[in-house]
Amino acid sequence: MAFIMSPPQYEAIQHSLPFIMEPAPPPLTFEENDTAVIRDDKKLVYYTNVYNFELETNLTTALKNIIMEKLDEATYVHLKQMYIGYDGRSVCDFMNHLLIAYGEKTDDMVKMNLAALIEDFDCTGASIEQLYIRQEDLQNFAIGTKNGTIDDKLWVLQTTAVIENAGTMHKAILKWQA
Repeated sequence: MAFIMSPPQYEAIQHSLPFIMEPAPPPLTFEENDTAVIRDDKKLVYYTNVYNFELETNLTTALKNIIMEKLDEATYVHLKQMYIGYDGRSVCDFMNHLLIAYGEKTDDMVKMNLAALIEDFDCTGASIEQLYIRQEDLQNFAIGTKNGTIDDKLWVLQTTAVIENAGTMHKAILKWQA
């Protein structure tokens, strides 16, 4: 479930186990004074981490391939990124795209989508491009919904308000002026 849901959605499930994608394990190294037992323990930990990393990577790839087989050419191309192909997209991204493009949206979903358009955005660790991607996804979600469509004027006003509230724009202007 953690592969097909966003982290907040997954964490909201009662009794869900914490799930963190395994990072690629660093190279296996030994110290000069490592005994044979310590070396065997390090090998066991290393190969377990490699196995878990490869298992998660292969599962993610398989899920993406299953989804991609079901998509039409236009949708397939839309999800592909110029330089990294589909590597930069999570399975959750694919599932969300399917919901946006083909799923039925309830009134509650539309209300939550409109509310998300004006949610605060932490620009300190993220790029402004990530904010625009989020806002664009929200606008695309609203296409074809009753009373939930976000026209370009509203999109620009709300996105500008989010940037202004984050304070990042003001700090950047002061830095530029200095």
